[in-house]
Amino acid sequence: MKHTLKKLPKSEVELTIEVSKEALAKHRAQVIKEISLHKNIPGFRKGHVPEKILIEKVGETAIQGETIEMAINQSYIKAVKEEGIQVISAPKISIDKHDPLVYKAIVAIVPEAKVPELKDIKVPEKKTIKITKKEIDETKKMLAERMTELKKQDRAAKKDDLVECDFEGYDQDGVLLEDTKSKHHPIVIGSGAFVPGFEDQITGLKKDDEKDFEITFPKDYAKESFRNKKVKFHVKVHDVFERVIPKFDEKLIERLTGSKKTVEEMEQEIKESLKEKHENDQKQELEQKFLEELAKKSEVDIPEVLIEREIDNKIHSLQEFAMSRKIPWQKHLENMGKTEEDLRKEAAKDAEKAVKARICFQELMKKSAPKVEEKEIQTKIDAMITSAPKDQHAQARAQFQKGSESWHEVEWEMKITKFFDGLFK
Repeated sequence: MKHTLKKLPKSEVELTIEVSKEALAKHRAQVIKEISLHKNIPGFRKGHVPEKILIEKVGETAIQGETIEMAINQSYIKAVKEEGIQVISAPKISIDKHDPLVYKAIVAIVPEAKVPELKDIKVPEKKTIKITKKEIDETKKMLAERMTELKKQDRAAKKDDLVECDFEGYDQDGVLLEDTKSKHHPIVIGSGAFVPGFEDQITGLKKDDEKDFEITFPKDYAKESFRNKKVKFHVKVHDVFERVIPKFDEKLIERLTGSKKTVEEMEQEIKESLKEKHENDQKQELEQKFLEELAKKSEVDIPEVLIEREIDNKIHSLQEFAMSRKIPWQKHLENMGKTEEDLRKEAAKDAEKAVKARICFQELMKKSAPKVEEKEIQTKIDAMITSAPKDQHAQARAQFQKGSESWHEVEWEMKITKFFDGLFK
């Protein structure tokens, strides 16, 4: 077997491979032997069918096809190993000659990245996090609202009331519009959850009141087909409820947490929780800024296949989001006013950035990754196993054995954590 390698743009290579007549003859003999062992031909035992009879029954074309397929599979794998390349896509095969067999295989490989030294990358500055009284009070209000009581009222609806109503929307020709109809829908006046102007229109209505009004949807509305659209609504009120939000006191805290605490103790817990959240948010932001800076100063020729995979992952995440809310995918697309192709095009730019940042970071870590001791890894794995249900411990220990793929995944995650913790001191 002979082969040559030619580098192509976008981290692809072209392998030109020649399989000799002698090698093809051996592959053909192997194909005939395997067919003879597996094909039922009346009057002959499997594995003892004369070649001439076998060809008559199977056909020369089929035998030649399987011979070429076997020759390509084996010679391609051998050429890849001899060249020492790491392929990341299935090869695109084109045959130039059949005897001897000469073909080309174009395949994407792991791209090479030129990254700067760590000292040459600008590290974003970590800021001191301060939790304000306003944040604590807003959290207390949110917690109290979880225990809101609804009291039915025989009066006109006002701000902060919950109004339960039916509504439906029509276009200018009186045709009912999709996704504008609902029954017994709860609306909190002043929440801003609905189209601007809608909550104002139902303010002042009482039980059993009906009203017709027109709303112009915002120009930046999520569903494109509704942007700047004038919609005529008909509303019927079923009930008006006053929302009674309890006072944030020790009694409410016990209802929320199941334990007795003073208001001051709960405020301290809220403060610590908010601080932890802000720290995590800042860490993610700093990591993202660092990766963007790294990518700007790096060079890498990204294979299209990696970008396509990133886009596929993005679409899959959106599909799972829709599924979690029991919304059919096509319906979710309609709600956004987009096609799947629109989403793929929108995701392409960010996908390329994400892939580049990931490749460059992996290259940087070859030189700059902190060391993680085996003892540290095992301690982490032990903690993970302990937190799992007892009936899963044996399976988990087998999965996370030293040197396994799962072991190395934990090691890699710990290296990343250690790297960024040291970077953003």
